[in-house]
Amino acid sequence: MEKKKKKLHIKKKDVGKEKKKNDKLNNDVLKEKKPAKAPTILRWIDLLRSMKLKQLKKSIDEELNNYEINKNINDKLLLFLNDDLEEKHVLEKIDELKNSKMYTLVEMHTQNMNKLQEHFEEEIKKMFDTFEEDRKLLIQNRDNIVHNINLFYSRIEERDKLRKENLEKDENHTMNEIYKNYIAEKYIANYKYEKYNEEDNKIFDNLIIENKKILNEEYENYNIIEKKYEKNRKCLLSKEKEVHELEIKIDNWKIKLENEMKIYDIQTERLKNEKTQLLNHIRAIKLILQKLKHNDKQRLIDITTHSMKCINKLEENIALANKLINMDNLCRKFESEREKLMASINITTAKREEDDLMLEKKNEQVDNEIKSC
Repeated sequence: MEKKKKKLHIKKKDVGKEKKKNDKLNNDVLKEKKPAKAPTILRWIDLLRSMKLKQLKKSIDEELNNYEINKNINDKLLLFLNDDLEEKHVLEKIDELKNSKMYTLVEMHTQNMNKLQEHFEEEIKKMFDTFEEDRKLLIQNRDNIVHNINLFYSRIEERDKLRKENLEKDENHTMNEIYKNYIAEKYIANYKYEKYNEEDNKIFDNLIIENKKILNEEYENYNIIEKKYEKNRKCLLSKEKEVHELEIKIDNWKIKLENEMKIYDIQTERLKNEKTQLLNHIRAIKLILQKLKHNDKQRLIDITTHSMKCINKLEENIALANKLINMDNLCRKFESEREKLMASINITTAKREEDDLMLEKKNEQVDNEIKSC
């Protein structure tokens, strides 16, 4: 037991020194491998390096929450909005949309979505590349520490052997001196036996006291080292558990990100389909306008041939056409307002009822205008 206590005491001291050396090496390596644009990843690496795992958990949870909030907001934004545009430019783009120039805004939105997707993929790749490199470095340092600990234990065993040999030599020397004194006391006459006997007893007592002191000190040191070793062992076990939990969380987060990428691909396909539908609507409107122009020409020919009644009827038809154009504009305004209302995030049931009433009123107004026409 005493030998083991001595070994542990010496091991703890050397392990502390070796840990400091390995920490310095790890810090130098990680400083060289810091990426240019990855603040969250660098913070996580620093926390792992200093073993502040609770802070690292909080930072990961905050990043996940922020990611979910931003995703919900981006899903509910209008299709024609752009981060680089101001309000005036957005209104101008809406006017262009009314004037059948929708394809420009759709292209801008698709470009922005592609840029966001590329930036997002680059950040994910950088994050996981740096994480795997740091993980490898931690594993390598752990192996070095274990190797150094084993070397330290071997050195301690050698020192213990040397101490044993020295103690045995001292014991043999003292026993030889005692034996010589015994012979001198027994066989040599006319020699001051009492004087030398007292001196030998004092020397022997002093040696015993010194050896007891050394044993007590070593035993105390062993107890201290044993307590420190147990604390360090518990800390290492808890940290290994936390690291394992973090790895599981990161794997889950990877899966979530892959699912989100699939959702973004589906949304881009949906936007392409909507674009084709809008182009078909625009073509149909152009054909209708061409037909109207052809009919107007025929009506002008009929005006020259027919009487004033035909002229009055043509004026009535022109008035009806203007009303239809106004109706078309009202419908577009109605659709734009409806899209804005659907894009709001925190809409309540009361607001929905009010909006439905407003829409019903507008529909009634439109019906009344149609009837009046």
